[in-house]
Amino acid sequence: MKLSAYTITRMNLSAALISSAIALTSASPGLKAATIVFSNQVNSVETSVNAVQSSAFFTATPDNGFIFTNIATVISPGLIGGDLGAGDGSLATSSGTITIVGGSTSAGNWTDSNGIPAGITLTFNVQFTTATTNGFLTLGGNGLVTATGNGIGITNTAAVPGALDVGEVLEISTISITGVNFTGSLAESGYSFTPGTVLNPKWNRLRSNNFAEATRGATITTGTNVWGFGQSTGNAGTKMFIENNYTQTNALTFISAGPLTIETQLGSWNLKGLGFQYQVTYDINAVANLVLDTPVQNGGSLTVSGSGPANTSYALLESTDISAPRTSWGTNTVGTLDAGGRFTNSVSRTGSAKFYMLKTP
Repeated sequence: MKLSAYTITRMNLSAALISSAIALTSASPGLKAATIVFSNQVNSVETSVNAVQSSAFFTATPDNGFIFTNIATVISPGLIGGDLGAGDGSLATSSGTITIVGGSTSAGNWTDSNGIPAGITLTFNVQFTTATTNGFLTLGGNGLVTATGNGIGITNTAAVPGALDVGEVLEISTISITGVNFTGSLAESGYSFTPGTVLNPKWNRLRSNNFAEATRGATITTGTNVWGFGQSTGNAGTKMFIENNYTQTNALTFISAGPLTIETQLGSWNLKGLGFQYQVTYDINAVANLVLDTPVQNGGSLTVSGSGPANTSYALLESTDISAPRTSWGTNTVGTLDAGGRFTNSVSRTGSAKFYMLKTP
C-alpha cells in the first residue's frame, strides 16, 4: 500500500531566493502491512427459551461477554414453536449474529482485550444444525413445553422430555460463518486498518450438568478421530471430562471443525451447551509520518532537517519547479535517519530558488 503525505514550508531568504521543503513518504520497509491473526472463543451456545423467539442452542444471555442478536431457528419440521417444545422434530438449524466491540491496542500488539482494534466493531453470522436419526430432538427437564432443564436430549415420543441414552446419536454440523462486517474507524492515530475475515470455526467444548464421568460414557467422532468422555475411550482422547462450565479445567478438550457425531455408550445425560473457537484476520499499517522542518539560513547555505521512521534510508530531492514530475527531481543528498528518526543536511543557497523533497523508499 502506498501512503503519500506532503508538508510544505516556506522561508523568504532574499528577494531573489525562495526555498521550500516538501515531505514525501511511501510505506517504508519497516512499516509494511502486518496481518493480525488471532483466535477467539464462544462459550455461550446453550439451550435457550425466551418470550419472543427461541433457538435450539443460542442463548440471549451469554456468559462470556459476546452479544448475540437476531436469534432465530429454521425448523424442519421444527424444534421451535413460540416456546421450545419437546419432541417436535428430528432436525433444527440454529443461527445467530455475534457482535464484538473492539478494545485492542497497538501497545498490546492488537491481540489484547478481545483482539478487535478499539474503534472497530466486528459482526458476523453463525449457523449450524443439530439432528438425530433415533427419534425426536427434545429437552430434559421438569416440564414439557418450556423445559430447558438439563439440555438437549432424544425421545421416541412427541412432547416427552428425554435424555441421550445408550446407542442414541446427536449429529452436529460444521459451523457456517457469513456476513462478516467490520465497521468504524481506528481509535488510535498513526495506523490504517484494512478489514479481513472470520474463518476456521472449530468446535472445542461440550457442557453438561448431569454427565458424571464415573458412571457415564460418550464419544465424539469426526472422520477417523474419536474422543472418549467419562468411561469411554478413543484414539484422539480417552476418559475426558464434560463439565458444567466451559473452562474444562480437569482435562484437555477436543478441537474439530466437525461435523460431530456424539454417541452415548454408558448411562444417560443431556448436552446443555457447545463452545467453539474461530480466527479473525485483518491488516494494520503503521503510517509513516515524514516531517521537514522550516529551513534555517546559515550564511551561504541552508540547514534542512526533518524526521521520519527511525533507521530508515531517505533521499533529499531538489527541483526549481514544484510542479515537475517527482521522477524528474534531482537528488541532493541520501542517507539514513538516525535512531531518533532525525536528519540534518546543509545545502547551498547559490543559484535559482529551489524546492526540496524528503522521500523514503
